[in-house]
Amino acid sequence: MFGKMQSLAKKVLCFTLNAVIGYMADISEGIEETVVKFG
Repeated sequence: MFGKMQSLAKKVLCFTLNAVIGYMADISEGIEETVVKFG
């Protein structure tokens, strides 16, 4: 039971990490585009 919980926690953590990294990448791309437009 504990092993199942641990692997589930790892999956959730990896998923969250990937989502956050993707989100940050999208934001930085958006910022770059905005800077290029108005710069």
